[in-house]
Amino acid sequence: MVLVVLQSGQGVLASGTPQPEQIHISSTGDPTEMMITWVTMAESVKSVVEYGERLKLPLNKKAFGSATKYKACGWKKRIIYMHRVKLEELTPGSGYEEYNVKSYFQASLFASSNFSNYRERFSMPGNTEGIYYSWNIGPVHIISFSTELYYFLEYGMEPLVRQYKWLQRDLEIRTGLSSAKLFPLEDLLYRHGVDVEFWAHEHSYERLYPVYDHEIRGGSKEQPYTNPRAPVHITTGSAGCKYCHDKFQRDYGPWTAFRSLDYGYTRVQVFNSSHMSLEQVSIDKDYQVIDRIWIIKDKHGPEAWKGEEDNTETSAETKDEKVSETHVTSVE
Repeated sequence: MVLVVLQSGQGVLASGTPQPEQIHISSTGDPTEMMITWVTMAESVKSVVEYGERLKLPLNKKAFGSATKYKACGWKKRIIYMHRVKLEELTPGSGYEEYNVKSYFQASLFASSNFSNYRERFSMPGNTEGIYYSWNIGPVHIISFSTELYYFLEYGMEPLVRQYKWLQRDLEIRTGLSSAKLFPLEDLLYRHGVDVEFWAHEHSYERLYPVYDHEIRGGSKEQPYTNPRAPVHITTGSAGCKYCHDKFQRDYGPWTAFRSLDYGYTRVQVFNSSHMSLEQVSIDKDYQVIDRIWIIKDKHGPEAWKGEEDNTETSAETKDEKVSETHVTSVE
């Protein structure tokens, strides 16, 4: 799907700009649907997306939605308008063009608290306000959840409990296992045989060897990512923020395989049920791929952790191995 905004909103009722911005395309969990969200700085009376099949102009489809008036956080406390339009009856595998995103709507006011800035901006699959959700793409089951709920307990324990119970149910549906413990993530994800875990918030990139309970559990010392016996952890927050990257600590565990402070992004390709490619692209190095691995697995789920040999490595065995590092000393 290609999104090209050529026309701003019409029918403006208040001051500010009706120009659509912060446009976001997300799955609803249904392969025949897509959710389009965007923001305007002016109140209007309709939210419309005009679209059609790729290379077949003029556009012959139109979808209507709604908007919410939202008081953003920050010292400005500005009022913005969140627009949502669902595209339905799409054909999976086909390309679509969306040329006109128009804003014409007005609605109720929301105050900014308890992650509401995120909840009001994005529409993700499920009915959990986008904080945690899952969906399937081919042979891959993708789960997204928020570790922020572990830190901002001033909103109460209930959001954390709801997320953990949801995550537990989602994993049990996939693997048929159950877990009696509360809240510990590493054990829960390991018990259910999660293959790859992507983490963020840290404004950097780091790839770990397959690791569980402080032990490296690669498929072999020569090919740790072929039939690994523990999840692979990737921290991918290198898009950074307007301030700077988070500096690495000087000391690191033996499970760190590669890390970088370059601005960049992670590219993932799932070729089939056994082969996945991960690449880290550096913006600072003119889009050079600075890290690349293949994850190859003959088995999935908890059975994948039962290898023929014990390839667990301890800190003593790996402490002298040099980890690859790239550091940006200054960021403008």
